[in-house]
Amino acid sequence: MPFKDNKPIWALYFCFFIIVGAFFILNLFDGVIVDNFNREKDKFAGIGDLSQGQRLWIVLQNAAAEHKIGYISLSPTVPWKKQLYNLLTGTAIEIFIMTLIMINLVIFMLHRHRLEQEYIDLFGKSPPNTDGPSDV
Repeated sequence: MPFKDNKPIWALYFCFFIIVGAFFILNLFDGVIVDNFNREKDKFAGIGDLSQGQRLWIVLQNAAAEHKIGYISLSPTVPWKKQLYNLLTGTAIEIFIMTLIMINLVIFMLHRHRLEQEYIDLFGKSPPNTDGPSDV
């Protein structure tokens, strides 16, 4: 007949064995889930059927796109070139160009509205390529 509580060190061994075994099984389970997730993600991204070399090419292209080449702009030393450089690299020129773009946009909108009105006056209906009915 076995003796009860004869070697308590074996209880620690079995507790350790159960904990390590549980972590091992959990890692196997997580590995299968992560592997399936990565496979589905690759299918969704359109790279599921690519070879290893093709995938490496895509990774290298993405890494190269992330690292931009540094550009250091040196100001000219000639006074009139320096003034022109400061004018063209400042925010004033950006605001000026954006203002011109907005004015151009308004002019094209007014021109299109006038063309639609002329089309309605000529044919008695809206142009066929407009996005919706005209409110005129």
